[in-house]
Amino acid sequence: MAHTLDLTATGVRLGSIRHQLKALDTLTILYRQRKMEFTVVWTKLLDAKGEYQVGLQAFSQEKEGWGMSLFNSIALPLTNAAPAVAGAV
Repeated sequence: MAHTLDLTATGVRLGSIRHQLKALDTLTILYRQRKMEFTVVWTKLLDAKGEYQVGLQAFSQEKEGWGMSLFNSIALPLTNAAPAVAGAV
């Protein structure tokens, strides 16, 4: 068991890992009846109790591997925000 800290279309950062992993280790993540293959990119020991965070890189890019599309998400610059109404309080 682990929890997701960050998620992208090509990788993930997981927390609450209780097993020491090494860079280049291979992991299979089971999520909602899906199997996804990852390579460990980095690990960080958080405390003396043996809890780690890990950064993983996906072997392949799945369009909706996590059950949502992460490819079409774009952030709009602030200059595209709706103009303020003059005199509004």
